[in-house]
Amino acid sequence: MHTSPAVASLIERVAKGDRAAFDQLYIRTSGKLYGTCLKLLGSRADADEALQETYLKIWRRAASFTPGLYSPISWLAMIARNQAIDMLRARAPRAEDIADLPELRGSGPSPEDATLIACQRRQVDLLIDGLDALKRPLVRDAYVEGLSYDQLAAKYLLPVNTVRTRLRRGLIELRDQPPA
Repeated sequence: MHTSPAVASLIERVAKGDRAAFDQLYIRTSGKLYGTCLKLLGSRADADEALQETYLKIWRRAASFTPGLYSPISWLAMIARNQAIDMLRARAPRAEDIADLPELRGSGPSPEDATLIACQRRQVDLLIDGLDALKRPLVRDAYVEGLSYDQLAAKYLLPVNTVRTRLRRGLIELRDQPPA
């Protein structure tokens, strides 16, 4: 179907005005983006219109794609989802609150938000993994798991001041690391 590097390369080429790359991007991704639009809009005609508008936006905004910030397909799906939501808002009666529409209600984060959170979590994990073995577990437990100084001291059988010192030095190391 599609691989992230291949789709990212196509988006970069589209940003330069490459129509052949745009055709290939459409062939590789239109099925997924159409499914996204259809799921939200519930009508094939509306999904067709949303997909067309989505690809117009992709053509215009390809230069704004930042590799590494989102996966390429997530970035494309976010544009499709936003287009479908814009269409829902446009056709919804003004008296009705958009939050009351059953298609948009959700108990958790949206797929795009979940992807962004996962990317950020991976970046944090990579940064923490770059710390030395003495600081790594303390920083992870303190700032990812939320343990207090006292809890860390008890868990690792260390004095509280040693825990504070290692955490402070760990944060300094994190600050000085190049971005992931």
